[in-house]
Amino acid sequence: MLGKTGSGKSSAGNIILGEKKFHASFSFESVTRNCEKREVTVLGRKISVIDTPGLFDTSLSEEDLKAKIKNCVQLAVPGPHAFLLVIRLDARFTAEERNTVKWIQENFGEDALKHTIVLFTHADQLVMPLDQFIKVSQPLEHLIKSCAGGYHSFNNVNSGDRFQAQKLVDKIDALVRKYYTNEMFQQAQEEINQKEEREKEEEERKIREREEQIREEERRRIERENQEMQTRLRMAEEARRKLEKELEERNRISEEIRRLQEQQNRTRQGVNNRKSGESSEESSGTCCRKPSGTVIGLLVGITLAIVVAGVTIPVAIVYKIHLLAEIAVPIGFIFLPLMGSLIGCICKIMKQPREGERQHLIN
Repeated sequence: MLGKTGSGKSSAGNIILGEKKFHASFSFESVTRNCEKREVTVLGRKISVIDTPGLFDTSLSEEDLKAKIKNCVQLAVPGPHAFLLVIRLDARFTAEERNTVKWIQENFGEDALKHTIVLFTHADQLVMPLDQFIKVSQPLEHLIKSCAGGYHSFNNVNSGDRFQAQKLVDKIDALVRKYYTNEMFQQAQEEINQKEEREKEEEERKIREREEQIREEERRRIERENQEMQTRLRMAEEARRKLEKELEERNRISEEIRRLQEQQNRTRQGVNNRKSGESSEESSGTCCRKPSGTVIGLLVGITLAIVVAGVTIPVAIVYKIHLLAEIAVPIGFIFLPLMGSLIGCICKIMKQPREGERQHLIN
């Protein structure tokens, strides 16, 4: 008998045997901790029932549960005629019970389902016929179709009714053509182990591939980061060189500007020195100031007029030439100063190119 904790396996075993051979009680914890085998003889026929710990029992690890179930098969040597999958009708059909078929396949092999009958307990709690109740639940109907022996039900209120137990025995007899032998169990276990080994190898292969993929992605990421870093370094180096060139160009321009400013300052200083010299000469008085061209011409004209008058007048007096004396005085004192002024203007005009050259030096 197989089933989850609290499904009523022990009570069902007592109904089959017709005696209270198993300890049964309503509990959320498994009453049966180990495999238990009980036997009775009915009309010269020996009937053996093996109770098992509850499937999906949280108090047992998966490895411990498999070991106990393996012991159950060994207790049924040469092999069980049938597996009774016990399900309680007055409780909710859980996801664990939906996966019971898969659990049987994984632990007993595909052949185990050919020897499996679904046994419902507490059918007295139903308010509708059992076949109609099964059709309402699609998962439950699918579970029954997976089991070759179909289904049977027990009325727990009328547990002393031997007819319902005998009817189950008849279904088992109709189902059985050969035992589910220990060799079949060993073969199933070997196939399960091989499957697990293949799955383990496949999982390890996937892990290796995933690790290799992660390493490859990490390598590519590092290469990409290195390339980006090199690109940034190259751009930074180019920017540094460009900045250095700009700084060099600015320094060159600044140096050129400084040189030109110094040259200009020297030129201006020279011009200022010349102007200061000329100003000092002009402000030093007649002893230091050079007379202008007009003054010089005027002085020359007056000097010549005095000389001409001084020579001409005595001659005119001596030789009694009155006309010469009358002409010499106007010529000496009028014409000659005018000639002196003209000479002064000519000297001033000749000095103008030197003034233009001085202004060019200042610029």
